[in-house]
Amino acid sequence: MVVGCRQHGHKLPLELGTEDDLNVLCTGIKDGKAHLAREATVAALGLLTPHPRLYAARPILFSADCKRESGPEHAVNILHPLKRAIKNKAQQGNTTYRAVCFASDGEGRRGKALVMEFMNRELNPESPIHPLVSGLEFMNLLVGEDDITPDKDAKHVLKCLRNLTMRDAGIKIRGFSITLGLIKNSTFTIRAFLNPRDRQDVLTAFSLLKAIWELPDPPHDSSPSFSRGREALQIFGRLGYHLMMPYVNVDLDLSAQLTYLSAAAHLLMDLYAHDSARTDFMPAQTYVNIMMMIKNAYFCVAKTKVDIPEGKFWLILLGTDRLEIFYGLLRSDVDLLQLANRASRLAEIAVVILAAHPDWDGAPRRLKLPTIREAGEVLDSRFDHLNPASWRGDVDVRNVTLLICWIRGRELIEDFIPATREVFERMAAQGVDIFSPCGKPLLEAYDEEDIEAVRI
Repeated sequence: MVVGCRQHGHKLPLELGTEDDLNVLCTGIKDGKAHLAREATVAALGLLTPHPRLYAARPILFSADCKRESGPEHAVNILHPLKRAIKNKAQQGNTTYRAVCFASDGEGRRGKALVMEFMNRELNPESPIHPLVSGLEFMNLLVGEDDITPDKDAKHVLKCLRNLTMRDAGIKIRGFSITLGLIKNSTFTIRAFLNPRDRQDVLTAFSLLKAIWELPDPPHDSSPSFSRGREALQIFGRLGYHLMMPYVNVDLDLSAQLTYLSAAAHLLMDLYAHDSARTDFMPAQTYVNIMMMIKNAYFCVAKTKVDIPEGKFWLILLGTDRLEIFYGLLRSDVDLLQLANRASRLAEIAVVILAAHPDWDGAPRRLKLPTIREAGEVLDSRFDHLNPASWRGDVDVRNVTLLICWIRGRELIEDFIPATREVFERMAAQGVDIFSPCGKPLLEAYDEEDIEAVRI
C-alpha cells in the first residue's frame, strides 16, 4: 500500500499488485498528475475542562498534504469529514459533547475554509446565545452549523505581531510609519529581540512586544519627529498589551480578560481604518485572524453561560496550543504511518502519566510564554506551562456580563486615544463590524503575503 496526497491520490493506483501498477504510479508522479505529500494535516479534539486527564489534545485525523489544495477543497477534504465524525460521536453514554469552535494557525488556505464553513450564516435570533452577543456594537454575528465559530491561536497572533515589526514596508500607525530602523533605535533591549532568523520563538516575540509596551514617554526636549515616532510605538505596544495580557496574566478575572480583548478589537478597527491605512497597517489576513480569535472568545463564553450557567471558562484552553505541545513531543522526520502510531502512544502518556504527574508536563521551550502578575513582574519557572490549575483569577461565567466587558474595552481605547470617540461614532453610523472597518468585508480578502514568511 502506498499512501498518496489526499488531493490527487485518487487519480493513480495506490494498491500495488503488479509491476505495471508501480510503473503507472511513478509515471503519474513524474508527469504531475499526483504528487508526493510534503507534510501532514493533523486534527485533534480538545475538551474545555480543567482536568489534566481530559484536556490534552486527542488527534483524530491524519492526512497527507501536497500543499496544492485550495480553500474550498480543504473544506471538503478536511472540515466536512471532521464535522461528520464529531457529530456522529457527540453522544457518549449519558454525556453529550458539543463542538463550540474550530481552531487553526494562520495559514491562509485553512482560514478561507474556516470562513466558508463557520461564517456562512447569520446567528439565528432564536439561538440562546443571541441575546448575549447581539448587543455588542460592531460584533460580527456570522456563524456555522450549531453556532460554531472559527478560532485562531493566540501564540500565532503573538508571532504575527512581532513579525510585523520586521516588515520591509513598516507599520503605519495613525499616519506615522514605524520602520525597522526606528524600532531598533528605541532601546538596546528592543534590538536584542529583533532576530530575523528566528520568527517562531514565542518567548522572543513576547519579550519584544513587552519591551515596546513598556517604552516611556519621550523626553520633553525631544524633536517632534522623535515624539511622534515614540507615540506610534506606544500605540502599537498597547495593542500587543491588550492582546497578550489575557493569556499570560494569571491574576486576571475572565471579565478583565474579555475587556482587554474588546480594547484590542476597537484599537485594531481604528488603526486599520485611520487615514485609509488598511494593509499599510497590517495584512488583511493578519487582521482577520486576530478578530476571529477575539470574536470566538466572546462566543465561547456565551455558549458556556447558556450550556453550563454555573461553570467556569479558561481562555487559555482555546487555540491550537495543545496540538502544538503534542507536536513538540513527537520526534521529527516521521512518515504518516509513524505519525499516527506515535500519536496514539503520546495520547496514552498524556492521559495516564502526565495526568498523575502534572509537574512532569513541561511545554517545549519555543512554545513557552512567561507568566506575569497584575503588577507586571514575571513569575518563576514553575508557572512556565500555563494551565487551568495555575490560573488565579475568577473564571466563573456567572460573574461575566459580555456587554459590560465589550463597552469597558471600548472606553479603554477612547481614554487612551480620545480622537477615537468620534471615529467609533462614525463607524457605528456606517453600520460596519469588526471584519469591515472600512466598509468592505475583509473575510474573503486574504493577502498573498503570509506574515510568517514576510520579507525581512
